[in-house]
Amino acid sequence: MRKQKILTFLLLLSLAKVTAALEITSARSTALGDAFLSIDNDIDALRLNPASLGQLSRPQISFSYGRIYPQLDDSTNIYDFGMAAGLATKKLNLGFIWDERRLDLLYYERSIIFGAARKVRNLSLGLGLKILGRGYGENDYTTNAVGDDGMLTGISDPLFRTRRDQQQLSLDIGGQLQKPLGFSDWALALAIRNLNEPNMAMGDVSDPVYRKIALGICWHPEKILLAIETTRVFDPTGNYSVNIGLERSWKVFSRSQCFFRAGAASLTGSGKISLGLGYQEDFVRLDYSFVLPFFATDIGGIHKVTFGLIFGPPPPGEKYYQSQLEQVRTELRTKQQEIENIREEKIRLQEELNRTLNDINDYQKRIDYYQQVIATMSVNQPAAVATQELKKPAVVSPAETRKPEVREIPTDRKIRQEKLRQEYYYSLSYYYKLRELGITPKERYDILTRIQRKYRELGELKEIEEELRKITPTPLDK
Repeated sequence: MRKQKILTFLLLLSLAKVTAALEITSARSTALGDAFLSIDNDIDALRLNPASLGQLSRPQISFSYGRIYPQLDDSTNIYDFGMAAGLATKKLNLGFIWDERRLDLLYYERSIIFGAARKVRNLSLGLGLKILGRGYGENDYTTNAVGDDGMLTGISDPLFRTRRDQQQLSLDIGGQLQKPLGFSDWALALAIRNLNEPNMAMGDVSDPVYRKIALGICWHPEKILLAIETTRVFDPTGNYSVNIGLERSWKVFSRSQCFFRAGAASLTGSGKISLGLGYQEDFVRLDYSFVLPFFATDIGGIHKVTFGLIFGPPPPGEKYYQSQLEQVRTELRTKQQEIENIREEKIRLQEELNRTLNDINDYQKRIDYYQQVIATMSVNQPAAVATQELKKPAVVSPAETRKPEVREIPTDRKIRQEKLRQEYYYSLSYYYKLRELGITPKERYDILTRIQRKYRELGELKEIEEELRKITPTPLDK
């Protein structure tokens, strides 16, 4: 047993350069073969692509726990755990992730991610700042180093004489495009991870976390999700990987779904297959995955569980909100009908007001005509004439009788113009009566010019001009 512990620890030391670049993912991502680059509306996708954060529609939080190779002969306890939280706002979505992988007290690896993303129409752009760390515990194997011959030397390991842990900053950038070229069920994604290639070496040697460029595509109709991505690692060997994942969903109750997932990943010289199950309601989700690496089929694989919470009401478009949306639409139709009824009532009142104004104008015409005619009559005639005039329509010009009924509320200027025109026709009617009584041309000329001066603001007075042309110039009576 002691020999197996030593070999396990030596394996960790030899693979330190590799494990420093490991990326801990959620159960759903693991079940899909880590083809998670183009997945939207999942806070756990921030680990692989910061732009996915821009697609969050509601705040989320998740907790993950993974048991790695539980059937090791030396009963070594290797596990990882993580916590992810995302906040969706109108302008900028924010995310935070804390991941750790541990081998008892011998070794740990940590990744802390701060992410921010902005969505503009269907395109999301994101930035992730990572704090990468790893460290070794103090035990018999660090204080008593193993020599090249495999025997204990009795002195401390030179690698740990200055420090036992290392922390560095790393930078990720990414983009995610939903509905490319109008294809509603598709998504494209591109991410560059470890852009600055931080050096995680304990001593003076170089141990960078190599830069990675990943490209992914996702097809996601209503009940199926198919994701494919490829990753290029810029290390001396030129490693690359191809990941593929498939998810199928079934509706269980009105607000819940079950999922079956399968995935595979092909690495340079290695690979893995994965399976998973999931359950989700409006505000809760639970995922499980099992991963079997091709190089370690007899040590139990990797088991992982993720529990997540989703906060706030579902956004418009999700099925849960459809009933409330339909209720709002019904209320809107009711309000629109009320507005239409008010408009019809306004039109009716406008017509009634126009009729009232027409009646007022009609009575005003009769009164004005009576006042003009009464001045030429004797004292005993006005009462009889007034009674007779009030029983018949007012005398108006033929042009005015052909005018359509006004259906708008007149302004003060229009009322004044109308009244002035009525007075003009009454004056003209009075002139015609005097002409029939045989007044002289001079008197006719004087009356016409006075009428013309008084009503010149009405514009061209054709009747006056025509009468003036008929009058033959004669010497004025003295």
